[in-house]
Amino acid sequence: MFCENCGSPLRSLANWETDKDNNATVKEEKAGQTAVVKPEKNSTKKVILIVSAAVLGLILVIGGVLGFLNSQKVNTINDGIKNGESLLADINYTEALTVFDDVLKIDSSNADAIFGKAKAYTGLSNFVMAKTFYEDALLKEKNKEKLKQIYDAYIASEIMAKVSENDLFALLDRAAAATGDEKYSNQKSDYAVKVPSFKLNPGSYQGTQSLEIIKGDVNDKVYYTTDGSQPTVGSFEYTAPISLQKGEHIIKAIEVGSSGFSSKTIEGKYTIVDVPTTTGGTVSGGDMSDAADYYNFSLVASSTLPNMSGISYYVGNVMDGNNNTAWVEGVAGDGVGEYIQCVYNGTGPLTIHGLAIKTGYVKSSTNFAENGSVRGLVVYLNTNPIANAMLERIRDEQTVSISPTTINPGDSLVFMIDSVVPGPADGEHDTAISEIKLF
Repeated sequence: MFCENCGSPLRSLANWETDKDNNATVKEEKAGQTAVVKPEKNSTKKVILIVSAAVLGLILVIGGVLGFLNSQKVNTINDGIKNGESLLADINYTEALTVFDDVLKIDSSNADAIFGKAKAYTGLSNFVMAKTFYEDALLKEKNKEKLKQIYDAYIASEIMAKVSENDLFALLDRAAAATGDEKYSNQKSDYAVKVPSFKLNPGSYQGTQSLEIIKGDVNDKVYYTTDGSQPTVGSFEYTAPISLQKGEHIIKAIEVGSSGFSSKTIEGKYTIVDVPTTTGGTVSGGDMSDAADYYNFSLVASSTLPNMSGISYYVGNVMDGNNNTAWVEGVAGDGVGEYIQCVYNGTGPLTIHGLAIKTGYVKSSTNFAENGSVRGLVVYLNTNPIANAMLERIRDEQTVSISPTTINPGDSLVFMIDSVVPGPADGEHDTAISEIKLF
């Protein structure tokens, strides 16, 4: 190539670069000096390239080895998990624990192996250890679908362990919150057990009492204790009313559903004292103040309202001749079906023609308004009905005629509430009878 202006040949760009390098590396010999030659840069670059290639090759070799080893590790872990699950399916729980332990020696945070150990401990009925590993698995696992699997197995394990209803419900709430699946909250209704109740209110009573326990669900079972200890499925099973004799009794009861879970414990303290012998007089024309012959009765009530503010509602009040006292039934509701049993203690036969009764709490208009009164009253001699009366809601005495009936020593007259009229201020639905006299 030539220069257009001067006609001299032009160097190519490559030649120019070569000359530049040579000028930079060779020092011209001058007067009295020897030329110094520097090493060529191209040689240095070649060395660097060779070393780099060697290093890269080594890295690739190491990477390949590490990749191979990691692949082997992953395969070993996967094979171990698969083997452990197979052993669980075959109910070889102890061997499964060993296999999952081997996996955890390789990967101590492997959620699948931890979960496997939890299931193995459940199979061995070691629920304490199972709970520990379920909790650890939940901490390690982040996948929601796998979390559901862990929670499902955890809940089943806790049910087998017969944990309390409160503990189970807390776990179900956690599962719902962690997974976003409301099925766990909805499961509460499958395990909830209704609470039983005492038909007789706790309190002090005169004479032997019959304590009935009402089931929350007729298909459940009720277990109870009479010494204040906590009832379990190994305690007395309730099959008939409990007879409470003289003394102090602390009754506790639980209800157990078909799922095996128990309800909250109910408790009642009952103090039973001797029944005072009540002396009453025969009256004529319904006038309770006219006494002629005398007779003795021992009184027992099906239930009694506990003492309040020093006021007693015990059954003896109905034959004490005092309008300021009354018997008040003690069950929940208005008392239909409750009764007073009067056992005749006389030495000879006694013939009655009727009774005079003051129903409701007649002490004052306020007391009368705050308690219900008997509307329907059925009278039995032992187990035979001898009268069926309809009473008014008034504070005055009312009479009920009965065909002449002979009562022998040991016989019982039973006055049963068949229907009631609640008082206008009867918030608790308590029914009272102030006085009963026979004529």
